Amino acid sequence: MEVLADLHYRCCHSFEKLLKAVASPVDETRGFQVSHEILESEFDKYKLWAANVGAMHHGDRYKLSLDHRLRESPFYQDRVTSFLTTLEQKVWISFDIKPSSAWF
Repeated sequence: MEVLADLHYRCCHSFEKLLKAVASPVDETRGFQVSHEILESEFDKYKLWAANVGAMHHGDRYKLSLDHRLRESPFYQDRVTSFLTTLEQKVWISFDIKPSSAWF
C-alpha cells in the first residue's frame, strides 16, 4: 500500500502546477473557468485538512502521521487512499493533462 504522505505531496504538486497555470497568461487554446483566488482557497482548505489529520507526516514523525492513525483500520486507509488518488486525478484532469510520476 502506498504511503499516505506520498499521496498528499502528489496532490500538493498537482494543485501547485494548476495554480501556476491559472496565474500565467491564458493562450488561445486553453481558458480556465475558475479564478486563481477560488483555486487557491480550495488548495488552502485541502492543506488545512491535511495538516489537521497529519497527512504530510512520515519517517521520523510517523507517530503523528495519518498512516499511524489508520494502521489498524484498512477500510479507512483504503478510503483515504482512494480520496487522495481521486483528488490528484481530478486536479490533473482540470489542468487537461494526465498525472505522471516523472515529476517526483
